[in-house]
Amino acid sequence: MLKQQLVDAFYYDIPFTTIPATFRDAIKLANTLGIQYIWIDSLCIIQDSKEDWDIEAAHMASVYSQAYVTISATAAKDSSAGLKQDSMLKYLCEITPTWTGFKDSDMSTTTMRLIDRSAFCDQVLSQPLFRRGWVFQEWILSPKTLHVASDQLWWTSASDMTSGGFASHETCEGYAFDVKQQFTRTMPLGSLYLMGGQNAESLRPVWHQLLQDYLSRFFTFESDRLIAFAGIASLYQTLARVPPGSYLAGIWRQSLLRDLLWTVRDGRKVSPPQKYRVPSWSWASEEPTHTLSGTFGIGNINLNADLEEDEEPWLPAAEVIEASVQTTGPELGSVSGGHLILQGPLIKARLVLKVEDLTGQFTPEQAAEFLPGGNLRYVRNVVTPITEKISDIDDLEVSTSPSKADLDDVFPFVPSNGEMPIYLGVLHCRVDLEGSAESYALALVRGCEKGEYRRIGYVNVQSTIMGSWINNRDWGVFDPLTDEGEYLSKGNKPGMYNYRIV
Repeated sequence: MLKQQLVDAFYYDIPFTTIPATFRDAIKLANTLGIQYIWIDSLCIIQDSKEDWDIEAAHMASVYSQAYVTISATAAKDSSAGLKQDSMLKYLCEITPTWTGFKDSDMSTTTMRLIDRSAFCDQVLSQPLFRRGWVFQEWILSPKTLHVASDQLWWTSASDMTSGGFASHETCEGYAFDVKQQFTRTMPLGSLYLMGGQNAESLRPVWHQLLQDYLSRFFTFESDRLIAFAGIASLYQTLARVPPGSYLAGIWRQSLLRDLLWTVRDGRKVSPPQKYRVPSWSWASEEPTHTLSGTFGIGNINLNADLEEDEEPWLPAAEVIEASVQTTGPELGSVSGGHLILQGPLIKARLVLKVEDLTGQFTPEQAAEFLPGGNLRYVRNVVTPITEKISDIDDLEVSTSPSKADLDDVFPFVPSNGEMPIYLGVLHCRVDLEGSAESYALALVRGCEKGEYRRIGYVNVQSTIMGSWINNRDWGVFDPLTDEGEYLSKGNKPGMYNYRIV
Protein backbone atom coordinates (compact mmCIF):
# COMPACT_ATOMS: atom_id res chain seq x y z
CA MET A 1 0.00 0.00 0.00
CA LEU A 2 1.35 3.40 -1.02
CA LYS A 3 1.67 5.83 1.86
CA GLN A 4 3.46 9.17 2.07
CA GLN A 5 6.51 7.69 3.79
CA LEU A 6 6.94 5.20 0.91
CA VAL A 7 6.51 7.56 -2.05
CA ASP A 8 10.24 8.07 -2.70
CA ALA A 9 11.02 4.37 -2.30
CA PHE A 10 8.18 3.29 -4.57
CA TYR A 11 9.31 5.69 -7.30
CA TYR A 12 12.57 3.72 -7.39
CA ASP A 13 11.31 0.19 -6.84
CA ILE A 14 8.31 -1.75 -5.53
CA PRO A 15 9.50 -5.16 -4.29
CA PHE A 16 7.23 -7.70 -5.94
CA THR A 17 7.15 -9.97 -2.91
CA THR A 18 5.74 -7.17 -0.74
CA ILE A 19 2.67 -6.78 -2.94
CA PRO A 20 -0.48 -8.65 -1.77
CA ALA A 21 -1.20 -11.92 -3.59
CA THR A 22 -4.27 -10.62 -5.45
CA PHE A 23 -2.26 -7.75 -6.94
CA ARG A 24 0.67 -10.05 -7.81
CA ASP A 25 -1.69 -12.37 -9.66
CA ALA A 26 -3.29 -9.42 -11.47
CA ILE A 27 0.15 -8.24 -12.63
CA LYS A 28 0.97 -11.75 -13.88
CA LEU A 29 -2.37 -11.96 -15.71
CA ALA A 30 -1.81 -8.54 -17.32
CA ASN A 31 1.64 -9.64 -18.41
CA THR A 32 0.17 -12.82 -19.93
CA LEU A 33 -2.24 -10.64 -21.91
CA GLY A 34 0.70 -8.61 -23.20
CA ILE A 35 -0.19 -5.53 -21.15
CA GLN A 36 2.81 -3.54 -19.93
CA TYR A 37 1.15 -1.15 -17.47
CA ILE A 38 -1.41 -1.68 -14.73
CA TRP A 39 -3.31 0.70 -12.45
CA ILE A 40 -3.90 -0.46 -8.87
CA ASP A 41 -5.56 2.16 -6.67
CA SER A 42 -3.69 1.28 -3.49
CA LEU A 43 -0.33 1.46 -5.30
CA CYS A 44 -1.08 4.51 -7.47
CA ILE A 45 -2.88 6.76 -4.97
CA ILE A 46 -1.25 7.88 -1.71
CA GLN A 47 -3.63 6.22 0.73
CA ASP A 48 -3.04 8.55 3.67
CA SER A 49 -3.30 11.76 1.61
CA LYS A 50 -6.79 13.24 1.19
CA GLU A 51 -5.35 15.75 -1.28
CA ASP A 52 -4.02 12.98 -3.52
CA TRP A 53 -7.28 11.07 -3.23
CA ASP A 54 -9.26 14.14 -4.34
CA ILE A 55 -6.93 14.77 -7.29
CA GLU A 56 -6.92 11.17 -8.50
CA ALA A 57 -10.66 10.68 -7.93
CA ALA A 58 -11.26 13.44 -10.46
CA HIS A 59 -9.35 11.35 -13.02
CA MET A 60 -11.15 8.07 -12.42
CA ALA A 61 -13.35 8.52 -15.49
CA SER A 62 -10.31 8.62 -17.78
CA VAL A 63 -8.45 5.86 -15.90
CA TYR A 64 -11.21 3.27 -16.21
CA SER A 65 -12.97 4.39 -19.40
CA GLN A 66 -9.66 4.37 -21.32
CA ALA A 67 -8.33 1.12 -19.87
CA TYR A 68 -7.62 -1.72 -22.26
CA VAL A 69 -9.27 -4.10 -19.81
CA THR A 70 -10.17 -4.06 -16.12
CA ILE A 71 -9.34 -7.16 -14.09
CA SER A 72 -11.94 -7.81 -11.41
CA ALA A 73 -10.92 -10.09 -8.52
CA THR A 74 -14.54 -11.10 -8.12
CA ALA A 75 -13.94 -14.25 -6.07
CA ALA A 76 -11.20 -12.85 -3.82
CA LYS A 77 -12.28 -12.08 -0.27
CA ASP A 78 -9.46 -9.56 0.16
CA SER A 79 -6.13 -8.49 -1.34
CA SER A 80 -4.33 -11.48 0.19
CA ALA A 81 -6.53 -14.15 -1.39
CA GLY A 82 -5.11 -14.09 -4.92
CA LEU A 83 -6.95 -14.77 -8.15
CA LYS A 84 -7.06 -18.54 -7.74
CA GLN A 85 -10.44 -20.09 -8.45
CA ASP A 86 -11.98 -22.73 -6.20
CA SER A 87 -13.01 -24.90 -9.12
CA MET A 88 -12.04 -23.66 -12.55
CA LEU A 89 -14.58 -24.79 -15.16
CA LYS A 90 -12.59 -25.99 -18.16
CA TYR A 91 -15.32 -27.50 -20.32
CA LEU A 92 -19.06 -27.31 -20.63
CA CYS A 93 -21.04 -30.37 -19.67
CA GLU A 94 -22.06 -32.10 -22.89
CA ILE A 95 -24.63 -34.87 -23.24
CA THR A 96 -26.09 -36.85 -26.11
CA PRO A 97 -29.59 -37.73 -24.95
CA THR A 98 -31.53 -40.73 -26.17
CA TRP A 99 -34.86 -39.56 -27.50
CA THR A 100 -37.98 -41.43 -28.45
CA GLY A 101 -40.29 -40.10 -31.11
CA PHE A 102 -37.52 -38.47 -33.21
CA LYS A 103 -36.67 -41.33 -35.62
CA ASP A 104 -36.46 -39.06 -38.66
CA SER A 105 -34.96 -36.05 -36.91
CA ASP A 106 -31.44 -34.89 -36.12
CA MET A 107 -32.59 -34.52 -32.51
CA SER A 108 -31.95 -38.21 -31.98
CA THR A 109 -28.18 -37.70 -32.27
CA THR A 110 -27.78 -34.08 -31.21
CA THR A 111 -25.12 -33.29 -28.61
CA MET A 112 -26.27 -30.68 -26.11
CA ARG A 113 -24.45 -28.45 -23.65
CA LEU A 114 -25.81 -27.89 -20.16
CA ILE A 115 -25.46 -24.31 -18.93
CA ASP A 116 -26.36 -22.90 -15.53
CA ARG A 117 -28.52 -19.89 -16.40
CA SER A 118 -27.92 -18.27 -13.01
CA ALA A 119 -24.11 -18.69 -13.05
CA PHE A 120 -23.25 -15.12 -14.08
CA CYS A 121 -25.57 -13.61 -11.49
CA ASP A 122 -24.41 -16.01 -8.75
CA GLN A 123 -20.68 -15.91 -9.49
CA VAL A 124 -20.31 -12.24 -10.50
CA LEU A 125 -23.20 -9.87 -9.83
CA SER A 126 -24.13 -11.31 -6.44
CA GLN A 127 -20.59 -11.41 -5.06
CA PRO A 128 -19.63 -9.08 -2.15
CA LEU A 129 -17.24 -7.15 -4.39
CA PHE A 130 -20.17 -5.87 -6.43
CA ARG A 131 -21.93 -4.48 -3.37
CA ARG A 132 -19.10 -2.04 -2.67
CA GLY A 133 -19.69 1.58 -3.59
CA TRP A 134 -16.20 2.24 -4.97
CA VAL A 135 -16.33 -0.79 -7.27
CA PHE A 136 -19.50 0.46 -8.96
CA GLN A 137 -17.85 3.13 -11.09
CA GLU A 138 -14.96 0.81 -11.98
CA TRP A 139 -17.52 -1.67 -13.30
CA ILE A 140 -19.62 0.95 -15.07
CA LEU A 141 -16.77 2.96 -16.64
CA SER A 142 -14.63 0.08 -17.89
CA PRO A 143 -15.17 -0.69 -21.60
CA LYS A 144 -14.09 -4.32 -20.99
CA THR A 145 -13.89 -6.26 -17.75
CA LEU A 146 -12.38 -9.66 -17.05
CA HIS A 147 -14.04 -11.19 -13.98
CA VAL A 148 -11.99 -13.80 -12.18
CA ALA A 149 -14.82 -15.68 -10.50
CA SER A 150 -14.73 -18.84 -8.43
CA ASP A 151 -16.00 -21.01 -11.29
CA GLN A 152 -14.27 -19.51 -14.35
CA LEU A 153 -13.30 -16.32 -16.16
CA TRP A 154 -16.18 -14.14 -17.35
CA TRP A 155 -15.81 -11.17 -19.64
CA THR A 156 -18.10 -8.22 -20.29
CA SER A 157 -17.86 -5.39 -22.79
CA ALA A 158 -19.75 -2.16 -22.13
CA SER A 159 -18.67 -0.65 -25.45
CA ASP A 160 -20.79 -3.08 -27.47
CA MET A 161 -22.93 -4.55 -24.63
CA THR A 162 -21.66 -8.13 -25.03
CA SER A 163 -20.73 -10.67 -22.42
CA GLY A 164 -19.57 -14.24 -22.25
CA GLY A 165 -17.94 -17.10 -20.44
CA PHE A 166 -16.99 -20.76 -20.65
CA ALA A 167 -14.19 -22.48 -22.50
CA SER A 168 -13.65 -22.73 -26.27
CA HIS A 169 -14.49 -19.03 -26.70
CA GLU A 170 -18.18 -19.67 -26.18
CA THR A 171 -20.39 -16.61 -25.84
CA CYS A 172 -23.86 -16.42 -24.43
CA GLU A 173 -25.52 -15.76 -27.77
CA GLY A 174 -27.73 -18.54 -28.99
CA TYR A 175 -28.30 -20.08 -25.57
CA ALA A 176 -31.14 -19.81 -23.09
CA PHE A 177 -28.82 -17.84 -20.88
CA ASP A 178 -29.51 -14.69 -18.85
CA VAL A 179 -26.05 -13.12 -18.92
CA LYS A 180 -26.68 -10.48 -21.54
CA GLN A 181 -30.00 -9.46 -20.02
CA GLN A 182 -28.50 -9.25 -16.55
CA PHE A 183 -25.44 -7.44 -17.84
CA THR A 184 -27.42 -4.90 -19.88
CA ARG A 185 -29.69 -4.16 -16.92
CA THR A 186 -26.69 -3.36 -14.72
CA MET A 187 -24.83 -1.33 -17.33
CA PRO A 188 -27.02 1.68 -18.19
CA LEU A 189 -24.02 3.83 -19.08
CA GLY A 190 -23.18 1.33 -21.78
CA SER A 191 -26.06 2.78 -23.78
CA LEU A 192 -24.13 6.04 -23.89
CA TYR A 193 -21.20 4.32 -25.56
CA LEU A 194 -23.57 3.04 -28.22
CA MET A 195 -25.61 6.20 -28.73
CA GLY A 196 -22.79 8.69 -28.59
CA GLY A 197 -23.43 12.27 -27.46
CA GLN A 198 -27.03 12.99 -26.52
CA ASN A 199 -28.61 15.87 -24.68
CA ALA A 200 -29.02 15.66 -20.93
CA GLU A 201 -32.82 15.50 -21.07
CA SER A 202 -32.95 12.40 -23.28
CA LEU A 203 -30.39 10.64 -21.09
CA ARG A 204 -31.96 11.59 -17.79
CA PRO A 205 -33.41 8.06 -17.26
CA VAL A 206 -29.87 6.65 -17.62
CA TRP A 207 -28.67 8.96 -14.84
CA HIS A 208 -31.53 7.92 -12.58
CA GLN A 209 -30.85 4.23 -13.18
CA LEU A 210 -27.19 4.74 -12.33
CA LEU A 211 -28.07 6.45 -9.06
CA GLN A 212 -30.62 3.83 -8.07
CA ASP A 213 -28.06 1.06 -8.52
CA TYR A 214 -25.20 3.00 -6.93
CA LEU A 215 -27.06 3.91 -3.76
CA SER A 216 -27.92 0.30 -3.00
CA ARG A 217 -24.22 -0.37 -2.33
CA PHE A 218 -22.08 -0.26 0.79
CA PHE A 219 -19.55 2.37 1.83
CA THR A 220 -16.87 2.00 4.47
CA PHE A 221 -16.83 5.79 4.85
CA GLU A 222 -20.07 7.68 4.35
CA SER A 223 -18.12 10.71 3.16
CA ASP A 224 -17.15 8.75 0.02
CA ARG A 225 -20.68 8.81 -1.35
CA LEU A 226 -20.10 11.71 -3.77
CA ILE A 227 -16.40 11.23 -4.54
CA ALA A 228 -16.90 7.54 -5.42
CA PHE A 229 -19.44 8.62 -8.04
CA ALA A 230 -17.34 11.46 -9.47
CA GLY A 231 -15.90 9.40 -12.33
CA ILE A 232 -19.36 8.43 -13.57
CA ALA A 233 -20.56 12.03 -13.21
CA SER A 234 -17.57 13.25 -15.21
CA LEU A 235 -18.11 10.82 -18.08
CA TYR A 236 -21.87 11.44 -18.09
CA GLN A 237 -21.26 15.18 -18.21
CA THR A 238 -19.10 14.74 -21.30
CA LEU A 239 -21.31 12.26 -23.14
CA ALA A 240 -24.55 14.07 -22.32
CA ARG A 241 -22.96 17.42 -23.16
CA VAL A 242 -23.83 19.03 -19.83
CA PRO A 243 -22.17 22.47 -19.39
CA PRO A 244 -19.42 22.89 -16.76
CA GLY A 245 -20.54 24.14 -13.37
CA SER A 246 -23.83 22.22 -13.55
CA TYR A 247 -23.17 19.57 -10.90
CA LEU A 248 -24.62 20.37 -7.48
CA ALA A 249 -23.87 17.70 -4.87
CA GLY A 250 -25.10 14.89 -7.12
CA ILE A 251 -27.90 16.75 -8.91
CA TRP A 252 -27.65 18.48 -12.29
CA ARG A 253 -28.66 22.12 -12.40
CA GLN A 254 -30.69 21.57 -15.58
CA SER A 255 -33.13 19.18 -13.85
CA LEU A 256 -32.80 20.52 -10.32
CA LEU A 257 -36.47 21.15 -9.52
CA ARG A 258 -37.48 17.67 -10.65
CA ASP A 259 -34.58 15.77 -9.09
CA LEU A 260 -35.07 17.38 -5.69
CA LEU A 261 -37.92 14.89 -5.32
CA TRP A 262 -35.68 11.92 -4.53
CA THR A 263 -36.65 9.36 -1.96
CA VAL A 264 -35.91 5.90 -0.72
CA ARG A 265 -39.26 4.36 -1.53
CA ASP A 266 -41.64 3.55 1.30
CA GLY A 267 -39.54 5.59 3.72
CA ARG A 268 -37.00 2.81 4.18
CA LYS A 269 -34.17 5.07 5.27
CA VAL A 270 -31.90 5.40 8.25
CA SER A 271 -30.87 8.57 10.01
CA PRO A 272 -28.67 11.02 8.09
CA PRO A 273 -24.89 10.82 8.50
CA GLN A 274 -23.37 12.88 11.28
CA LYS A 275 -19.68 13.08 10.37
CA TYR A 276 -19.81 15.23 7.27
CA ARG A 277 -22.07 17.95 5.96
CA VAL A 278 -23.97 17.67 2.70
CA PRO A 279 -26.93 19.94 1.87
CA SER A 280 -30.18 18.37 3.05
CA TRP A 281 -31.63 18.68 -0.48
CA SER A 282 -28.97 16.34 -1.92
CA TRP A 283 -29.49 12.56 -2.05
CA ALA A 284 -25.97 12.25 -0.61
CA SER A 285 -27.25 13.69 2.69
CA GLU A 286 -29.01 10.43 3.51
CA GLU A 287 -27.43 7.08 4.18
CA PRO A 288 -29.39 4.68 1.95
CA THR A 289 -30.70 1.38 3.19
CA HIS A 290 -29.14 -1.84 1.96
CA THR A 291 -32.11 -4.15 1.56
CA LEU A 292 -33.51 -5.60 -1.62
CA SER A 293 -36.92 -4.05 -0.99
CA GLY A 294 -35.81 -0.61 0.17
CA THR A 295 -34.26 0.99 -2.87
CA PHE A 296 -33.34 4.55 -3.63
CA GLY A 297 -35.66 6.36 -6.00
CA ILE A 298 -35.10 9.44 -8.13
CA GLY A 299 -37.02 10.33 -11.22
CA ASN A 300 -39.85 7.97 -10.27
CA ILE A 301 -42.25 10.87 -10.69
CA ASN A 302 -42.61 11.15 -14.45
CA LEU A 303 -43.35 14.83 -14.99
CA ASN A 304 -43.01 14.33 -18.75
CA ALA A 305 -45.37 11.36 -19.08
CA ASP A 306 -47.75 11.22 -22.03
CA LEU A 307 -50.90 13.10 -21.06
CA GLU A 308 -54.45 12.82 -22.30
CA GLU A 309 -55.54 15.37 -24.89
CA ASP A 310 -57.42 17.57 -22.44
CA GLU A 311 -55.09 16.99 -19.51
CA GLU A 312 -52.84 19.77 -18.29
CA PRO A 313 -49.10 19.00 -18.07
CA TRP A 314 -47.03 19.33 -14.93
CA LEU A 315 -45.86 22.90 -14.58
CA PRO A 316 -43.03 24.25 -12.42
CA ALA A 317 -44.42 26.22 -9.51
CA ALA A 318 -41.03 27.44 -8.31
CA GLU A 319 -37.98 29.09 -9.83
CA VAL A 320 -34.36 28.53 -8.92
CA ILE A 321 -32.88 31.93 -8.02
CA GLU A 322 -29.51 30.66 -6.82
CA ALA A 323 -27.82 27.30 -6.40
CA SER A 324 -24.28 26.69 -5.16
CA VAL A 325 -22.17 24.16 -3.28
CA GLN A 326 -18.80 24.36 -1.56
CA THR A 327 -16.57 21.55 -2.77
CA THR A 328 -13.64 20.15 -0.81
CA GLY A 329 -11.72 19.11 -3.93
CA PRO A 330 -12.69 18.51 -7.55
CA GLU A 331 -15.90 20.07 -8.87
CA LEU A 332 -17.66 16.69 -9.08
CA GLY A 333 -16.41 15.38 -5.73
CA SER A 334 -17.20 15.83 -2.05
CA VAL A 335 -18.84 18.97 -0.69
CA SER A 336 -18.80 20.70 2.67
CA GLY A 337 -22.03 22.64 2.26
CA GLY A 338 -24.31 24.37 -0.17
CA HIS A 339 -27.62 26.13 -0.53
CA LEU A 340 -30.54 26.76 -2.86
CA ILE A 341 -32.59 29.93 -3.06
CA LEU A 342 -36.00 29.26 -4.56
CA GLN A 343 -38.90 31.56 -5.35
CA GLY A 344 -42.22 29.78 -5.13
CA PRO A 345 -45.24 28.96 -3.00
CA LEU A 346 -44.37 28.38 0.67
CA ILE A 347 -47.28 27.02 2.71
CA LYS A 348 -47.29 26.61 6.47
CA ALA A 349 -48.52 23.17 7.50
CA ARG A 350 -48.55 20.61 10.29
CA LEU A 351 -46.94 17.19 10.23
CA VAL A 352 -48.97 14.91 12.50
CA LEU A 353 -47.03 11.84 13.63
CA LYS A 354 -48.22 8.65 15.25
CA VAL A 355 -45.92 5.85 16.42
CA GLU A 356 -47.45 2.42 15.94
CA ASP A 357 -46.23 -0.69 17.74
CA LEU A 358 -46.38 -3.60 15.30
CA THR A 359 -45.53 -6.28 17.86
CA GLY A 360 -47.91 -9.16 17.38
CA GLN A 361 -48.69 -8.16 13.79
CA PHE A 362 -45.29 -9.05 12.33
CA THR A 363 -42.27 -11.06 13.38
CA PRO A 364 -38.88 -9.25 13.31
CA GLU A 365 -38.04 -11.23 10.16
CA GLN A 366 -41.20 -10.04 8.42
CA ALA A 367 -40.72 -6.48 9.63
CA ALA A 368 -37.16 -6.50 8.25
CA GLU A 369 -38.70 -6.52 4.78
CA PHE A 370 -39.97 -2.98 5.24
CA LEU A 371 -38.49 -1.56 8.45
CA PRO A 372 -34.79 -0.91 9.18
CA GLY A 373 -33.36 -3.66 11.35
CA GLY A 374 -36.75 -5.31 11.74
CA ASN A 375 -37.75 -2.66 14.30
CA LEU A 376 -41.38 -3.36 15.20
CA ARG A 377 -42.29 0.31 15.36
CA TYR A 378 -43.61 2.42 12.53
CA VAL A 379 -44.32 6.14 12.26
CA ARG A 380 -47.43 7.10 10.34
CA ASN A 381 -47.83 10.71 9.30
CA VAL A 382 -50.34 13.16 7.87
CA VAL A 383 -49.67 16.60 6.39
CA THR A 384 -52.33 19.30 6.63
CA PRO A 385 -52.29 23.10 6.19
CA ILE A 386 -52.60 24.85 9.50
CA THR A 387 -55.91 26.40 8.47
CA GLU A 388 -57.61 23.00 8.17
CA LYS A 389 -59.00 21.06 11.10
CA ILE A 390 -56.76 18.18 12.09
CA SER A 391 -58.28 14.79 12.85
CA ASP A 392 -57.84 13.43 16.35
CA ILE A 393 -54.45 11.73 16.47
CA ASP A 394 -55.97 8.55 17.93
CA ASP A 395 -58.18 8.21 14.85
CA LEU A 396 -55.37 8.91 12.41
CA GLU A 397 -55.63 6.67 9.33
CA VAL A 398 -53.18 6.82 6.43
CA SER A 399 -55.84 5.58 4.01
CA THR A 400 -57.97 8.66 4.62
CA SER A 401 -55.24 11.21 5.12
CA PRO A 402 -55.16 14.17 2.70
CA SER A 403 -51.41 13.94 2.15
CA LYS A 404 -48.57 11.78 3.44
CA ALA A 405 -44.94 12.84 3.61
CA ASP A 406 -42.11 10.64 2.36
CA LEU A 407 -39.77 11.38 5.24
CA ASP A 408 -35.98 11.29 4.99
CA ASP A 409 -35.76 9.70 8.44
CA VAL A 410 -37.94 6.65 8.96
CA PHE A 411 -37.93 7.30 12.71
CA PRO A 412 -38.16 11.09 13.05
CA PHE A 413 -38.29 12.90 16.34
CA VAL A 414 -41.91 12.83 17.53
CA PRO A 415 -42.91 15.74 19.79
CA SER A 416 -44.94 14.93 22.88
CA ASN A 417 -48.12 16.30 21.29
CA GLY A 418 -47.57 14.19 18.15
CA GLU A 419 -47.26 17.06 15.71
CA MET A 420 -44.66 19.49 14.40
CA PRO A 421 -44.82 22.63 12.26
CA ILE A 422 -43.44 22.27 8.74
CA TYR A 423 -43.53 24.23 5.52
CA LEU A 424 -44.40 23.01 2.04
CA GLY A 425 -42.14 24.37 -0.68
CA VAL A 426 -44.24 23.62 -3.76
CA LEU A 427 -42.15 22.69 -6.83
CA HIS A 428 -44.63 21.33 -9.40
CA CYS A 429 -48.41 21.34 -9.91
CA ARG A 430 -51.06 20.22 -12.38
CA VAL A 431 -54.81 19.63 -12.81
CA ASP A 432 -56.04 16.19 -13.88
CA LEU A 433 -58.92 15.29 -16.21
CA GLU A 434 -61.43 15.26 -13.36
CA GLY A 435 -60.50 18.81 -12.39
CA SER A 436 -58.60 17.83 -9.26
CA ALA A 437 -55.30 19.56 -8.58
CA GLU A 438 -52.19 18.02 -7.09
CA SER A 439 -48.67 19.19 -6.51
CA TYR A 440 -45.29 18.02 -5.33
CA ALA A 441 -43.62 19.94 -2.53
CA LEU A 442 -40.58 19.61 -0.33
CA ALA A 443 -41.32 19.10 3.36
CA LEU A 444 -39.20 21.71 5.15
CA VAL A 445 -38.40 22.73 8.72
CA ARG A 446 -37.05 26.09 9.84
CA GLY A 447 -33.30 26.60 10.01
CA CYS A 448 -31.23 28.93 12.16
CA GLU A 449 -31.18 31.95 9.86
CA LYS A 450 -33.86 34.20 8.38
CA GLY A 451 -35.71 32.48 5.54
CA GLU A 452 -33.63 29.31 5.94
CA TYR A 453 -34.97 25.77 5.79
CA ARG A 454 -33.82 22.16 5.83
CA ARG A 455 -35.42 19.35 3.87
CA ILE A 456 -36.98 16.47 5.83
CA GLY A 457 -38.79 14.80 2.92
CA TYR A 458 -41.29 15.54 0.20
CA VAL A 459 -45.08 15.49 -0.12
CA ASN A 460 -47.51 14.69 -2.91
CA VAL A 461 -50.07 17.33 -1.97
CA GLN A 462 -53.53 15.93 -2.74
CA SER A 463 -56.62 17.67 -4.06
CA THR A 464 -58.13 18.02 -0.57
CA ILE A 465 -55.46 20.63 0.11
CA MET A 466 -55.16 21.98 -3.44
CA GLY A 467 -58.90 22.45 -3.95
CA SER A 468 -58.91 26.15 -3.12
CA TRP A 469 -56.17 26.75 -5.71
CA ILE A 470 -58.00 25.19 -8.68
CA ASN A 471 -60.38 28.01 -9.60
CA ASN A 472 -57.93 30.90 -10.05
CA ARG A 473 -54.49 29.23 -9.91
CA ASP A 474 -53.51 31.79 -7.29
CA TRP A 475 -51.21 30.72 -4.45
CA GLY A 476 -52.48 33.70 -2.50
CA VAL A 477 -55.51 31.65 -1.44
CA PHE A 478 -53.34 30.03 1.23
CA ASP A 479 -52.71 31.88 4.46
CA PRO A 480 -49.81 34.34 4.02
CA LEU A 481 -46.66 34.03 6.11
CA THR A 482 -46.83 36.72 8.78
CA ASP A 483 -43.38 36.34 10.34
CA GLU A 484 -40.70 38.06 8.22
CA GLY A 485 -38.21 35.51 9.54
CA GLU A 486 -40.04 32.84 7.55
CA TYR A 487 -38.74 34.11 4.19
CA LEU A 488 -35.90 36.09 2.64
CA SER A 489 -38.25 38.33 0.71
CA LYS A 490 -41.68 38.22 -0.88
CA GLY A 491 -42.03 37.06 -4.46
CA ASN A 492 -43.60 38.83 -7.37
CA LYS A 493 -47.06 37.33 -6.77
CA PRO A 494 -49.23 36.67 -3.70
CA GLY A 495 -48.24 33.50 -1.89
CA MET A 496 -44.79 33.45 -3.49
CA TYR A 497 -41.67 33.81 -1.36
CA ASN A 498 -37.91 33.66 -1.71
CA TYR A 499 -36.39 31.16 0.73
CA ARG A 500 -33.13 29.28 1.24
CA ILE A 501 -32.67 25.53 1.67
CA VAL A 502 -29.41 24.28 3.21
